[in-house]
Amino acid sequence: MINSSFNILKAKASKRTGYFFLFVLFFSGWNTSFAQEKIIFGEIPDSVFTKSFESQFSDDYIILNKNAFTLIKEDSKSIIAETKHLVRIKVLNEAGLKSAVVGLPFLAYNNMEELSKIEAHSYDGHFFVRLDTADIKTIQINDRVSFKEFQVPGAKIGSIIEYQYTINRRYIEELPAFYFQESVPVLHAEYAMRQVRYLRYQPSLTQEVVPVSYYKQEVDTSTGIKLFTRRAPEKIVTEYWRAVQIPAFKDEPFVLSGDNFRMNIRFNWSEFGIPLQVIEANWELVSAELSKEKGLEENIQRAQKWFAFGDSTFKTISDSSKLLEYIFRSVQSKAHFNEKNTMLSTTNPDSLFVQPIQDAATINQALLASLRGAGFKAYPVLAAPIHMNGFKEVYPTKYQFEKMLVGVKKEEGFIYLDASDVYAHVGMIPSSHVNQKGFVLKGFKDYEWVDLTSPESVFEQQLFLKGELDKEGNLKAKITGSARGYMARDMREKQAQKIDLRDHFKAILFSKYFNLKLEPVSVTADGADSLHFEFEFELPNAANVIDKGLAMKPLVIGYLEQNPFQKETRNYPIQFKASEILVLNVLITVPKGYSSRSKSAVLDYGFSGAKIRFQQFDSRNIDYRFDVELRQLDYQPSSYPNIKRLYDLWQEWSSSEIVIFKS
Repeated sequence: MINSSFNILKAKASKRTGYFFLFVLFFSGWNTSFAQEKIIFGEIPDSVFTKSFESQFSDDYIILNKNAFTLIKEDSKSIIAETKHLVRIKVLNEAGLKSAVVGLPFLAYNNMEELSKIEAHSYDGHFFVRLDTADIKTIQINDRVSFKEFQVPGAKIGSIIEYQYTINRRYIEELPAFYFQESVPVLHAEYAMRQVRYLRYQPSLTQEVVPVSYYKQEVDTSTGIKLFTRRAPEKIVTEYWRAVQIPAFKDEPFVLSGDNFRMNIRFNWSEFGIPLQVIEANWELVSAELSKEKGLEENIQRAQKWFAFGDSTFKTISDSSKLLEYIFRSVQSKAHFNEKNTMLSTTNPDSLFVQPIQDAATINQALLASLRGAGFKAYPVLAAPIHMNGFKEVYPTKYQFEKMLVGVKKEEGFIYLDASDVYAHVGMIPSSHVNQKGFVLKGFKDYEWVDLTSPESVFEQQLFLKGELDKEGNLKAKITGSARGYMARDMREKQAQKIDLRDHFKAILFSKYFNLKLEPVSVTADGADSLHFEFEFELPNAANVIDKGLAMKPLVIGYLEQNPFQKETRNYPIQFKASEILVLNVLITVPKGYSSRSKSAVLDYGFSGAKIRFQQFDSRNIDYRFDVELRQLDYQPSSYPNIKRLYDLWQEWSSSEIVIFKS
């Protein structure tokens, strides 16, 4: 019989024939009121061509159906979560043909997921054009994630694009999130899971923008009354979560991961075994498990040569800051990163002396051994792609971690290091993990969660522009300045790759100018983590000739062309990747017989770790200082009006003009 949380078929049949009738009724196609028309790949109803979707939606395409069904299975090696996906799309205009290009991500790390059985076609109401599987490409994004990419052939305006695929997942502690919401409207979305008697999952629904209907279906597989059987046949239990008319998710600027705010459902295992027992999951157990890993503490202790190097270096350098810098640079210069961002390694770090090409974990384990040899309290820091705001929803498992960093304990906190990045400096967190979470493993069941932020992980530029303006409005000038943090790191990398830094500065300072002439850039080291640079440039028509004299926008550089915050309100937090600091001093001499008639004035605005300031000095020339500081990384939606106001002022000052009068 069928037992539903919404609809219970109440039939008190007392005879064998009654039960048999119910059995036949179900297997001949009986459906509850909850059930929708079953979506079968390739069986596309004519109604999708007769409905006028174009009049209802302004989008380029829409998703008619998005379905997933998970079945827990066993193979010869382990338990597998097999999920079958089906997506059906309606193309509404020419721009919607981009939906024919499909990328399907899967977790390739340690063969945790296998994506297979891809089928796809387009259908115009008359003919199918099917995908040739030979046209499917596999693209590795990083050490953890790969993509299957293909283009569905034959798509036209008005066509249906349909594809299905299967993902087999060996990491079953948590299942991938099912996203009801996409970048275009979704008319119907359904996730279903069939239970097995030895495993249960706890669902977690987030960002519920429309109601989600839940339905639990129980199918009795018996065909009649068995009075004396010791055990009743197992029921087939399937759970369904369904939503309809789901609005498009519109990503917002300055959100580290938009997926955190898309409507989705996630599953973590909660009970396991026969009989079912509650699974205990917490970070203390994770730390205990990691302490036993051969690729962590045990492997660090094998690095006797690096430990001895740290010990001998300690005897020659007394200043702790210089000692830390020297050891970091020594390991950094010895190693050659193979682009594998690992968190574990069983390769002896001492092998760097004979084979320098290694993964991130091996390199940073060598650094850990050296620092400990020099007397530093140094620990592995396992970086996770978890933002602070979403930490509570994360399931405790070692598979959350992506890369090993190093943390050196100081009184005020930790100094973070990554020797696998040859262009980084002490205290610089990899840009892929800054403003996320780190797991400091100190010992057995001894750990600490930290926020991966630091004063050195910053975008900072200080610029001084000194130039002369002629009567035709042409500007000749020289810029001297310094860059710190990620700006300096980017410049070091480009220098090493023989990339002309003129292109670098054209992109970040002069992007709106097409007639700029830039001289070669001179760069010198300016401290451990910053660079000093200078160059000259010529900018024709920097000022416009007018009847009164010249009209010029004073923010020749440091301008903001477009405010990224256009909406009046915002529902999502504002999340900056790292602190941003810009200091700009400008002195432009105007032609003889001209005067800007500038008076001393200060325009500023600021709040909670953010400020913008324009200070104009009393002068006949163009003489001012402009500052922008965004030191706080995260703001709640309630702070959005303040952020928008700051950027509005920046754009306003960028577009304002100053008149340089003829005497």
